[in-house]
Amino acid sequence: MKLKFLAGMMIWLVVMSCSPKISKNIETAPKAKYVFLFIGDGMGLAHTALTEAYLSASDNQIGLHQLQITGMPVAGLCRTYCTDSYITCSAASGTAIASGEKTNFGNIGLRPDGSNSKSLATDCAAVGMKTGIITTVSIDHATPADFYAHSGKRSDYYEIGKQLTESNIDFFAGGGFKYPKGRKGDQPDLYDMAAQHGYRVVRDSVDTGNFKTDGKTILLNPVLMNDAEMPFAMDRDEMGGYKMANLIEAAISQLYGPEGFFIMAEGGLIDWAAHYNDASGVVTEVLDLDAAVGVALDFYRKYPDETLIIVTADHETGGMSLGYSPYEYTLKPQNLALQKASAWYIEPKIRKIMADGASFEKVLELLRTDFFNEDFEISESDLKLLKAAYDYANKIIILSDTEEKILYGGNHPVAAAAAGIVSRNAAVGFTTYYHSGIPVPVFSIGVGSHLFEGYIDNTDISKFIKRAAGIQ
Repeated sequence: MKLKFLAGMMIWLVVMSCSPKISKNIETAPKAKYVFLFIGDGMGLAHTALTEAYLSASDNQIGLHQLQITGMPVAGLCRTYCTDSYITCSAASGTAIASGEKTNFGNIGLRPDGSNSKSLATDCAAVGMKTGIITTVSIDHATPADFYAHSGKRSDYYEIGKQLTESNIDFFAGGGFKYPKGRKGDQPDLYDMAAQHGYRVVRDSVDTGNFKTDGKTILLNPVLMNDAEMPFAMDRDEMGGYKMANLIEAAISQLYGPEGFFIMAEGGLIDWAAHYNDASGVVTEVLDLDAAVGVALDFYRKYPDETLIIVTADHETGGMSLGYSPYEYTLKPQNLALQKASAWYIEPKIRKIMADGASFEKVLELLRTDFFNEDFEISESDLKLLKAAYDYANKIIILSDTEEKILYGGNHPVAAAAAGIVSRNAAVGFTTYYHSGIPVPVFSIGVGSHLFEGYIDNTDISKFIKRAAGIQ
């Protein structure tokens, strides 16, 4: 009995002596004060792997040249389905990421029953953190809107834009409003409305590394395209404007302070390139995102005990594969360099000359000068594909809706055919022009990054960020 009593006392003393230390460790555990959430819209594992293969091939090597994204120490996978569809959209998947709750296809910041969900950006602001939203597409597009708006119709850009002007997000950057005066151009200007709500709208080029304004700010890319998006990275030399990395620099400069910050940055044009089955466009956009992540990693190295970086995707686009049947077991990523402009860049040029009655030979000449590099030799089979696309665009041949979706996916037929030719010459395949339902990667580093390891759900992302940041 005495031995049992003494053993019990020893156990009690050990527990009591350890308890204060355990409590102290919990209380003093580091918190994520600075949080970067990067969303490569439509970016699957194949997209990052192709980019790595392209970099290796550029050095005349076979391998996967590690990106800054894929070099992060913690990796996982993420489910993307929404409540009413295995294959999701950016609105529903972005809402799941931003709120921690799944919703129906097309919903922005709404639960399936139509009630408002709560955004991670709002939760961060509630504890005093500064907030920033960055995107390479329009700032009223689905993914950025998921962090500040509520709408059952993602295409209601003007109403979503109004909600942006009334939000308390400290910093927006990248693309502009898609319809600043409404679809008919007869509504009050959203830029004026933003100014009335205390936002400073900056349109001119600035030194992004030393950017600082007083109060809430919208930093627009100096060059915006037809849908208020930034130019594609591969078109930037001609079109101008910032790199995505510049926008991260500006956000850090604007938001850094003792209260901490939360920054969501979307590489939205990865998705747009994949919707066109434009593998060259995908690679250059992933590289643009990777450079932006590099800026965040530089910040992390200064504040490793206070910073969390997550890189993921809202869904996969294109059903991309590294391999294409005619090439059997060969991948030729170096052939992606045979394309010098994005499909989105060449499309309006094709539309213009075809509207003026351009012959097939004139369209082919445009492609040779403005789309394909001079080293690219168009084969007879490629010519047949381009001619069929030209004839369909001119209504010389008729396709069913199903045939059109398989061949062109709602894109301009000639531009889609041209992009497909380069992709297939690189032995890169696509199963669809739309989204797929496969899981997407999650890469992370910093305080709380261990939470993102393994096979998680997109609703876990905001929950894990809040846990890492100590937000209840």
